[in-house]
Amino acid sequence: MCDRWLESFENFRDDMFDGWAQGLEIERVDSDGNYEPENCHWADHSEQMKNKRYPPRSKESRMKQSNTLTGRKRPEHSEAMKRSWARRKVAANSPN
Repeated sequence: MCDRWLESFENFRDDMFDGWAQGLEIERVDSDGNYEPENCHWADHSEQMKNKRYPPRSKESRMKQSNTLTGRKRPEHSEAMKRSWARRKVAANSPN
């Protein structure tokens, strides 16, 4: 957080009050940047969620989510995916 905002809430309020409305949350424009006037604005929750970074997920995690959405049991789904990947690999390497 910038030094000015750490000094007092009034400084934060003076810098950020314009644009604030009930239901908005503070969001950084550059998520790697600091919380400071030039890098912050107000956004609603749905906008915030669009900009959220998620950690990389494992193949197993992606398959679990897919199984939940499709209702398939994991082993059956896994075998179907393996067959699909094998067909794509063969098709990609076939001389046409």
